Amino acid sequence: MRLNILCFLALWIGALQLQAQSSDYQNRFSASIIAGINMAQIDGDEAAGYTKPGLNIGARGTARLAPIWDLGVEILFSQQGSQSPSLQGAPRNFYLHLNNIEVPVLIFLKDWEVSTDGKDSYHRMHFGAGLSYNRILNATVEINGQDDPAVIDKFRKDYVMLMADLTFYITKNWGINARWQRAPMNIRKDTYFNPYMFSLRAIFTL
Repeated sequence: MRLNILCFLALWIGALQLQAQSSDYQNRFSASIIAGINMAQIDGDEAAGYTKPGLNIGARGTARLAPIWDLGVEILFSQQGSQSPSLQGAPRNFYLHLNNIEVPVLIFLKDWEVSTDGKDSYHRMHFGAGLSYNRILNATVEINGQDDPAVIDKFRKDYVMLMADLTFYITKNWGINARWQRAPMNIRKDTYFNPYMFSLRAIFTL
């Protein structure tokens, strides 16, 4: 499954790169490669704190709507979940690991324009807001150190998260991104279970 995801992302990145390099589209469209980490928690799991790290990798295609407005669509492999504190010699009370395909759609407002060589320029600050569709590929749930596959069937396979996004571009191509997300819905069918997530990522724009 993970190999299939990586192959899909590689094909997506390649297609975006070809599009970005086309002379007809380079001023209107751009493509980016994204890699970073998630720090997640879930309200309702009785395990406070953003203590569940995970991968956040993929690609973004961006269309220019106006001089300071962009529309961006990403395809990501995103690891989410939560876990209770670990005590030496004792199993965790709760552990949840989700492997997701995530498709965020965002509107970006750009500011702080700088010139690179007197002719070309870019915006250092990109402020984004939007929605993210999440599809659970597979999940691992442990209760007191023991797998509990029956709990997995209680999760929704599809859910949406709201997001706010900030990117600072160090150069025209390289940026540092911070993102906050939360689900406005429960991801379990039988109880209150509401995920939150912070992401810190590096972005390379082709």
